[in-house]
Amino acid sequence: MNLFKKKLYYLLFTLKKYGLFYGFYKWIEIELFNSIKFNLRGMKHPIFLRRETTDKYAFRHIFLLNEYEQIEIENANWVIDAGSNIGLFSVYIKNRMPNCKIIALEPEKSNYEQCKLNLDPYPGIYIENKGLWKKDCKLNIIEKLELGKWGTQVEESENGEIEAVTISALIRKYNIEKIDLLKIDIETSEKYIFEGDIEWLTKVKLLIIEFHDRLLPGTARPFFVALNKSIENYNMFNIGDNILVENLDIK
Repeated sequence: MNLFKKKLYYLLFTLKKYGLFYGFYKWIEIELFNSIKFNLRGMKHPIFLRRETTDKYAFRHIFLLNEYEQIEIENANWVIDAGSNIGLFSVYIKNRMPNCKIIALEPEKSNYEQCKLNLDPYPGIYIENKGLWKKDCKLNIIEKLELGKWGTQVEESENGEIEAVTISALIRKYNIEKIDLLKIDIETSEKYIFEGDIEWLTKVKLLIIEFHDRLLPGTARPFFVALNKSIENYNMFNIGDNILVENLDIK
């Protein structure tokens, strides 16, 4: 699809989501003017994007293509956003569930700073410049696949500059009894997360995960092994590029 057709494609989604006049105005603001700060109906605070990055793609997936609209959860207390990028998933969830507390994890420094810009106005959000991993260690950013700012990958390194964190460590730090919603989009690192300690998995009510087998074959397999080992009753759905798992053992 060429650039012109792509812009028309997103115009249709914008009009469908926000109506003729407001939608057309927002499409011009985002697609033609490349605004770096704009208000969006339904969002309590402005959204900030960076020019010449993949930020616009992340915005489209969440706010135009409605990738997470199928999430149905009431009275959420704790949400973990692993691979937060610039924080747009957390913005979306916080505006849907204002009383929930969110832990946003983002290892890449410039993404983290942009994430803070988007999330700092909201109360009850804890932003950590860390990468989700299977153990406490150090990580480095790697640029093997050149996926842009929304495709940051990490690898374990003794001399790494980034602190790794586990789900179990977050549960202890924040005294979490139940994770109502866990979103994992960590660009192949999911393979290693589920090869480690998985006791925490029984505490997750809803899990949204994007697999990256197209980038690294075998990334999904450890997850399904861990899932069937840990949770007896669950439902599974496709939502966009993600898999959503509902833990039926948690009432």
